[in-house]
Amino acid sequence: MITDEIREKINRGEIYEEELRILVYSFAQTISITARKLFKRKEVKDDAFIDYFKVETIRSFMGMIPAFFYLYLSFDEKLREILDLKVLKTITDYAEYHRKRKNLSYHIDRMIFRNLKVKNGEIYVLDTFVVPVDLNKRRNGKKIAQGTFDAEFVFDSLKGTTVGYIVAVLINLSNLSLVDVEIFSKKTSKVKIWDEMVISNLGTLNGKIKAVIADAGFSCYKVYEMSMSYRIIPIVKPKNNLKKLDRVIKAMPVNFDWLNSRYSSVFDDLVKDLNEIIKMTLQGISNYEDFAEMRAEIEILFKATKALFGLKDLHIYYRDLAIPRVTMCLYAGSLFMQFCTENELKADVIIEHLRRRRL
Repeated sequence: MITDEIREKINRGEIYEEELRILVYSFAQTISITARKLFKRKEVKDDAFIDYFKVETIRSFMGMIPAFFYLYLSFDEKLREILDLKVLKTITDYAEYHRKRKNLSYHIDRMIFRNLKVKNGEIYVLDTFVVPVDLNKRRNGKKIAQGTFDAEFVFDSLKGTTVGYIVAVLINLSNLSLVDVEIFSKKTSKVKIWDEMVISNLGTLNGKIKAVIADAGFSCYKVYEMSMSYRIIPIVKPKNNLKKLDRVIKAMPVNFDWLNSRYSSVFDDLVKDLNEIIKMTLQGISNYEDFAEMRAEIEILFKATKALFGLKDLHIYYRDLAIPRVTMCLYAGSLFMQFCTENELKADVIIEHLRRRRL
């Protein structure tokens, strides 16, 4: 249990062996409880996959390779009790399951992203980032260019040109939970990414109004048009020519689907809401920098995912195997952020401390 004294020490960066041990036990408890609720239907369950998720999350958090983690687990009775592994009890069991990574795709499709009981809301963030893979560029450059692997030459703002995947993630900002994760080709337009990630997941003709924050890469008229038409406020960092954008948004037509007899009784309300959505969209564009603090939380989540849960350098070269792994890492990162929120811990302090221990 994280007491007030332990919490204060951790938040000051005083994370020594005792504080780290309590931190690991507490996070493992959260992961173990969540892992029991991974699937959408109670009758659908897979103890091996649940064990795999527990082991991968906690061993990554502790910065241990699988073999050393299982050795450590054999001496730590309390951690063994918390994780309560049913199937993958030995390194041999784990290695055999890990070898069949293609099974992860099947399980990811059946998972539900459960959240801790923190504040709910209707504000989301859409972001894209590069996940690098460890293909040797000189040896495999020609194969990469020819499309032998799904990983591509992509541009990373930190590393420059690298080999990897462009990952798009939609996150509920209010509780830092995942809504969707997809890998896209670098040739995919931002409009298509927005359509598949935002409209498909959040769009509605007469349901709740939602807001989605995104960077300037998604700033185009089509994104604004399709979003407002489906009751979504696109808070997208504006590019230049704001006067033209202002005119386009103010001239936004009603959704033709609203003219269907099904919506005739609420048509006036939908039009009224559209006017409010237009007003709020223009306010969001004008005051985009006010959302910087919100986006900072997402950057910490990405930092946690890369530094603690294995997305710093992926060892998977094909999309169908990579997407389950990326999803698991992001899910573990979101649970870590929720864990920190629930326990009033400074996530960035913990991430930096654990990162330095691994150098």
